[in-house]
Amino acid sequence: MYKELSNEELSTLETCQLLSEHEQSLKSAQNYKDCFQKLLQECPPLRNYLEKNVIPWPADWPGWYYPKKNIALGKCNYLRQSVIPEQGQFHVSLNAAEDTVIIFKHFFDMLFKTVFGTDLPQKPKPYKVTLCLTAALLGWLQIREKVMQKFGICKDHEYVSVIYLLEHVLPLVFFQYNIFRGGDILEYENLMVQVAVLFICWEIRHYNKSTLSFLSDMDYQRVFLPDYWSKKLQFLSLITEKKVEIFHSLLREHTREHNDAKSLSETAKVIASCGFLSAFKEAFVPFYHRGISDNNLWLLTGKTAEFLLKLFQKITSNSGKAHKVCSWS
Repeated sequence: MYKELSNEELSTLETCQLLSEHEQSLKSAQNYKDCFQKLLQECPPLRNYLEKNVIPWPADWPGWYYPKKNIALGKCNYLRQSVIPEQGQFHVSLNAAEDTVIIFKHFFDMLFKTVFGTDLPQKPKPYKVTLCLTAALLGWLQIREKVMQKFGICKDHEYVSVIYLLEHVLPLVFFQYNIFRGGDILEYENLMVQVAVLFICWEIRHYNKSTLSFLSDMDYQRVFLPDYWSKKLQFLSLITEKKVEIFHSLLREHTREHNDAKSLSETAKVIASCGFLSAFKEAFVPFYHRGISDNNLWLLTGKTAEFLLKLFQKITSNSGKAHKVCSWS
């Protein structure tokens, strides 16, 4: 009997199906064309499905760019007729968060040292990037109203640069993927316009182009692909590459660098086939919940709020003291 799955169920790995796994460098348009054609050869039902339907293809920059290039050059009929490349919003979120911490590293270096007592690495790992953004946002929300009232319409350069980070960049980056997961495509489109401006101003390689293309594609789909657009309105949050990235993480966890293509493929198939065992396993093994306790969050919030208060006190003492330190001919 057919059962209609909810968006929440469709978002889990248990409702995903591994079609094929094989070794490929994926660094050129030809690589992606070969990979797609091999997939069609190994999965005849997919070929039959693509003859009557279209499917979204969410991916990171190369996974979006090269299939799109193949479609534009007409190098693969099934790609051109049935596949719609979509910008991978999970990678947009990861890149926006990392770029924020790196671009404003002078700020986050001070925050991290004050709150955690250690130096922030030159290239922080994703969990430390998230930790920095979470701490800054929670701490700022605690003192925001009083600081804004105190400074009023102050236009001091140091104050304005910090407010730009805390009031504009930080909320935009922090909530980007959550708004995507919310599924409101019009709200998300408005947000991505602002993200595109950030990527362009920051000169973020690749994503300053793909984000503009994403917005252009939305307008095109709205006008010329109304059936696809109506489904996108309904299932926006499912058009993400996050599940693929999670699967790759599981695959890396269960393999080693010396594994060859055959062993990688076998391991991938074993992992993919274990989804139906999860309910059985959870009946006997306590489920692991990843996260931070409420107490730790309050401590994090309080220490960050204290750091920000001292920072704004320093800004106050420096007000009006800005001076030119160098010049270029």
